[in-house]
Amino acid sequence: MNQRERLWLAGVWVCCLLVACGTEDTTPNNAGADRELYVGAVEGTNALAALVRQNGQVSFYVCGHGESLQSYTRWFKGEMTETDDGFDLSSDAWESTGEVDGDTVTGSLVDPDGTSHVWTLHSASKDSLANLYSVLHSDCRTGVIVLDHGGQEDPTVQGAWCNGEGLIKQVTPMMPLVVLPEGLEVSVELDTGPEFFFVQPHEIP
Repeated sequence: MNQRERLWLAGVWVCCLLVACGTEDTTPNNAGADRELYVGAVEGTNALAALVRQNGQVSFYVCGHGESLQSYTRWFKGEMTETDDGFDLSSDAWESTGEVDGDTVTGSLVDPDGTSHVWTLHSASKDSLANLYSVLHSDCRTGVIVLDHGGQEDPTVQGAWCNGEGLIKQVTPMMPLVVLPEGLEVSVELDTGPEFFFVQPHEIP
């Protein structure tokens, strides 16, 4: 057994012990009390999307996969409307508008050519695995979206690493999916080899 396997087993043991004793919520959605989280997908594409609403602001992340990785993956950030139920955001030449209606957020993603894609996100409960993770790494913000299917099937995890020079690469989560105090561990394959790091629940300052 190598060192990584020993560390992983130790992390699983600690997480199981904490849950059994009821002393700490180790699900990834255990973030700020005023943080509202919605996760879902962009229709007609293989891109996932997630939104965090916090402190009157909104952070919206779209993550592509495969052929859509380079074009769709991007962060949007801005303020909610005065009525706190909608937003109109832009990122480079892309635009996204959305409206909050209870536990659902619906909106559109418009690319530079004017093509519009509808997206639908649903509120994620704090006891689910669903979450939006991020970390500043290599002068760019990595984003990872987790969709929880209510135990009916394995969670869907999709994320992307980027650097300050505009390079984007898919990240791979360490499986099985385990949330440690440091966050969720992922890896990215670079020219120098795989690099491992942690992402934490995304919050808006």
